Amino acid sequence: MTFAHREQGLILPAGNPLGIRSIADLPRARYINRQRGAGTRVLFDYLLGQQGIEPAEITGYAHEEVTHLAVAAAVADGIGDCGMGLRGAAEAMGLDFIGLVWERFDLAIPRRHLELAPVQALLETLRDEDFKRELGAQSGYRSDETGSLVL
Repeated sequence: MTFAHREQGLILPAGNPLGIRSIADLPRARYINRQRGAGTRVLFDYLLGQQGIEPAEITGYAHEEVTHLAVAAAVADGIGDCGMGLRGAAEAMGLDFIGLVWERFDLAIPRRHLELAPVQALLETLRDEDFKRELGAQSGYRSDETGSLVL
């Protein structure tokens, strides 16, 4: 069942003083990374590979933070020139944001549990138009597929 889509991208200081526009610009910036194993880190490494950029070319690649908000706080404090994270984290700290990808989040529910009352209540909530409207109103989230069955 699709829960939501969320936007990941580059978190930058207000005004984007280095004029960063894409992953290709990062070798000239001080980067704030997510910890090993974080989905954002995996995505970042994938995007680097697409651009033919080695992690060793990224100043600050070894500087790890454990949340999107911690990355945004490090950028806001001037510890780094950019990091990757959620649009909402950038906006919460008054920072600039360049969207790169939308990720789909699904809930995996074993078929044997589908008829359980708590699972049915969850599915009912996911299909509720008020819930979907509120979820989609969150910065960097889309709910147009929320509640859709994925097989």
